[in-house]
Amino acid sequence: HTWVYNTRDINNGWSFAYGGTAKCNNVLNNIKEIKGADESLYDEATWAGIAETKTLRAFYHFLALDLYGNATIDDQVHEVKQYTSKEIYEFIEAELLACIPQLTNDVRYGSMTRPVAYALLAKLYLNAERYAGEAQWEKCATYCDSIINGGYGYMLDNNYMNVFKTTNTNNPEIIFPIVFDAKYAKGNMFHLITLHYVHQDVYGLLTPPWNGPCTLESFYNKYAENDKRRNNQEFFYWNIKSKDGSTDVELDVSEQMYVFKFWNDNAAQTGKNGMDYALIRYADVLLTLAEAKAMAEAE
Repeated sequence: HTWVYNTRDINNGWSFAYGGTAKCNNVLNNIKEIKGADESLYDEATWAGIAETKTLRAFYHFLALDLYGNATIDDQVHEVKQYTSKEIYEFIEAELLACIPQLTNDVRYGSMTRPVAYALLAKLYLNAERYAGEAQWEKCATYCDSIINGGYGYMLDNNYMNVFKTTNTNNPEIIFPIVFDAKYAKGNMFHLITLHYVHQDVYGLLTPPWNGPCTLESFYNKYAENDKRRNNQEFFYWNIKSKDGSTDVELDVSEQMYVFKFWNDNAAQTGKNGMDYALIRYADVLLTLAEAKAMAEAE
């Protein structure tokens, strides 16, 4: 691919990251307008709200850092210009470390609490060498351990697909989600991303699916014959049910296998998807810890 400054996805990623920081800044401005400029009068709940908002703003800066490297810092303090990835890394690190003591040390689904900040720091430190020029494997492992041993109750779900169902709200594997609701908080389009083009004709969808994600059949064939992930609609799929459920519609999978993750039959037929999107999962933390320890030992 050739990527240029006005490539749609390049612009969309930037707009998502800095659209998020702008909303966080608006919230912080509203807090100051309501509570007044004298911060010495702020109560504990106000400071907790400020910390949550700044942690979320740090998350959006992390997205920009990871996508673009050199970017900008949008905190209403720094000059609006291009900063190096190291400078943005240091800003995010300092922001998260300053917010952690004021964040509630509990699990509130969909909120920026202390374990979410720990997870963000772990992800930041995992790629510190790339972002800022110096590896931070020990710090990465420390913040992973803070989640694992913190008594928060996170655990792997025995059924992998439960994490991606419309009933995944409060799933113990999800550390931080984008919360959706088919009626009150619409906007989840992952069923369209997952669905094959044929779904539009089969279900009469007004919006055409995106025909992905998928993987090569050669990758699929690397799974052992008795691995249940080889079964249709376990991890991949190669046929879909007709709208009335009476027959199977076969797909052409001669070169690629379609990923079953994010499948949502109800959303496919109604266009309304209430599945929460898991941005940070406990599995992510375990794998991050494993990588940090392996890299530290290798060095």
